[in-house]
Amino acid sequence: MQNRETDEICSTLTEIRTLMNRSSRFLNLSPYAPIVSGLLALAAAWGVNRLYNGGWDIAPMLQLNTHARIQALIGMAAALVLLCVAVTVGLSFAEARRNGSKIAIDAAARRLLWNFFLPLLVGGVFSIALFVGGHYGLTSSVMLLFYGMALVSASAHTFSSVRFLGYAELALGLADSFCQGYALVFWAVGFGAFNLLFGILFLATRNRS
Repeated sequence: MQNRETDEICSTLTEIRTLMNRSSRFLNLSPYAPIVSGLLALAAAWGVNRLYNGGWDIAPMLQLNTHARIQALIGMAAALVLLCVAVTVGLSFAEARRNGSKIAIDAAARRLLWNFFLPLLVGGVFSIALFVGGHYGLTSSVMLLFYGMALVSASAHTFSSVRFLGYAELALGLADSFCQGYALVFWAVGFGAFNLLFGILFLATRNRS
């Protein structure tokens, strides 16, 4: 009898913990979102390399010698960000339907959005300022660093494993800051390969659970 009561208490505590966790964290993030975003980033890096360099150089130094090229690159980067956000939102809605729930802009979602987009927005504006000022050398590292900070900040309000992707982006951004001429390679690895790898591992973990 005592064992049964203990089991009931443990079950009740587990349910309470689950409800509290769901109320404080956004858990409808689709594991396919980083996979698709990574593939889009890799495709964008390939396209930019072909467009600006016309070759297959393993360490491409982009030829940003005109304002038109700078504006075009900023526009393409902004379009890629918007596309990745749209993909993430769409796949998250699909994940919510699969789990039998619905996405609402509740307190957990607002905290996630604020903590993710604030560092991302600041980093984006700073990167544009570097581009406009002609300081191209640190632009990719700044993007990676602010993206990493955004992921670490947002991980407290969604799956905690997101922080590991953030740490990897931060480390890559710091390494990039010591290199010259490898910006597109670091950008492709950070926004493309790392997102793709994280999404695959995240998906494998979700399938096992």
